[in-house]
Amino acid sequence: MRALVYLGLVAAVSLRGLRTRLSGLRVANGTNYTPPVLKCKPLKLSKEYVLSEGGEAHLEARNVSCAEGFLPTRGFPPSNVTCDNGTWSGIRFIDMATIKPIEINCQSEEQVKLLKAVMHYLDYTNATLIDTESRGFEWEDSLAAGRKGTLKQCQDGAVKVINDTTMDIWPEPDGLRYVINCLVDNNMEPRGVPFSEETCENFANHSLYKYPDPPTAPTQAVYANANVGGTVTINGTYKLPAPTEKAVDWTCQRAVQKTGTGWDYMNAKPVIYYRVGCYCTSKMMLGCPMKYPMFKHFGFDSLEQKGAGATSLCWFWSNPVHPEWGYLAPFGETVHDPAAAVLPGPAGLPDGVSYHEAPLINSTELLR
Repeated sequence: MRALVYLGLVAAVSLRGLRTRLSGLRVANGTNYTPPVLKCKPLKLSKEYVLSEGGEAHLEARNVSCAEGFLPTRGFPPSNVTCDNGTWSGIRFIDMATIKPIEINCQSEEQVKLLKAVMHYLDYTNATLIDTESRGFEWEDSLAAGRKGTLKQCQDGAVKVINDTTMDIWPEPDGLRYVINCLVDNNMEPRGVPFSEETCENFANHSLYKYPDPPTAPTQAVYANANVGGTVTINGTYKLPAPTEKAVDWTCQRAVQKTGTGWDYMNAKPVIYYRVGCYCTSKMMLGCPMKYPMFKHFGFDSLEQKGAGATSLCWFWSNPVHPEWGYLAPFGETVHDPAAAVLPGPAGLPDGVSYHEAPLINSTELLR
């Protein structure tokens, strides 16, 4: 019983002491106690921002602008931050060490320039990809299909990068350069039409033609430099007939090489080496016609030649990794600009055709 009485007295004394301490928060006349106004700690923003001069007193306002070499990507500088009883208002914490203002966001000029390049290459590669897919090229080769799939992944990544920047999430310049290089390296630049029997027949018809020897004309053959010769008048009286014949006897038909070179265990399908072209037979004494660089002008990438007695066997192949480079003349655009192009040759001149693999930012620069 004595123990219980003792505990009750101790509790009463404790409550009386707590009441005494709480009553100390009131002044003698009964009014509420006003705490002192606190100052803010010195504010240090990230390197993208410049803080105007000023103090850290209560209700002290400071202006925030973009530092030199940085551009505003959201908001209109200057922005304001204010000290409110020891706490800065108008700021946001990116992490424990990075503080930025709420109303504006600043990024480096390099990042802004690279982001605009990402937008340009995204729009350009999307347009060329749509054009490529509309022409009906074959994507049987594994490397070619990989290029196409990689391009679409790069485009998806570029869209995500652009969307993230609207939420002030910007990759570093190296990351933006990676996206640009991925888009440029895998760009589809279509030209010409897919290789077919018609294109191979057209290819074989690009040859010198001669008129048949007329019975009363001189015995030497008369050659024409066009695919189909017309009539010609000799000495004002004799006309050669319209039918013509090739000066070189050669014919072409469509050829396909499809070879399995391995197994793709990730996708559970074979790795295919696939290319199309034209298989030609020629009775020309010097072997196959249209040797380098002539076959480049028609969109072919390589020539394989084998002799079989008086007849030469010729395989003109397309580029397996770039099936979007189809047959050119006369179905597609010409390879070289007649006004400015330099024909390739053995004297250190450009190899092959004038590739248009990189888009131009302003139609005059940045041809990669």
